[in-house]
Amino acid sequence: MPAQGIKKASEMAHYTVSKRENKKGNTYLARVREKSKGVVVFSKSKSFHTKSAALKWAKQTLHKVEHNTELASFDLVDCTLTELIQSYIEKKQASDKPLCRTALYSYKQISSCKLGKLTVSRITSRDIVDFAIERRSQPSNPSGRV
Repeated sequence: MPAQGIKKASEMAHYTVSKRENKKGNTYLARVREKSKGVVVFSKSKSFHTKSAALKWAKQTLHKVEHNTELASFDLVDCTLTELIQSYIEKKQASDKPLCRTALYSYKQISSCKLGKLTVSRITSRDIVDFAIERRSQPSNPSGRV
């Protein structure tokens, strides 16, 4: 049976609630999405046992997206991978459990390659595979040895 949904659209964000039938009965899938220039910049979904709970969650999440509260920072959507990594490093180092030396080096190494210069929302699996192949072809130089 095709899922029937209820939609509410605003400028860029919208929600959909779909009824799903399964062995244990019906569930409702609430999905909130926001698009900018045809690209999905935010997507979140959650399942509920009742339609009213799904609608309530969808409306609350939609409100948060539209008012940019309590959600991932949207200014990082169109940043480069290097900027995203730098932001993560700063937040992690200020926390009670900072990054270890090896992890910090790995993040900085990713930032210094051409993968780090790509926009986060435009990175494809091909870009990641190319990065891995490039890294494997480079000679390793363990610290303390020349």
